[in-house]
Amino acid sequence: MLLQQWYSYQKQPDDDVTTHIVKLENLAHRLQTLSEKIPNQMIITKILITLPPSFKYFISAWESTQPNERTYQSYLTHKSYFKAHH
Repeated sequence: MLLQQWYSYQKQPDDDVTTHIVKLENLAHRLQTLSEKIPNQMIITKILITLPPSFKYFISAWESTQPNERTYQSYLTHKSYFKAHH
């Protein structure tokens, strides 16, 4: 059931972007506590593909970085962008 939630999850219209990201991260954490393997890259990808269109420039910039630089740690350092632009 949780895994199905993960794959079908979309941003809720009433959620700001920060809330949306927190919900996805919490869902991933809940899955991981149930021994489901949710790689960090999958979490980042899920967040990016569910962001509203106003974040297209951020997504484009993220995808333009070298693949080896698209780490979860790098994502966390850019996370403040979401708070400033929601």
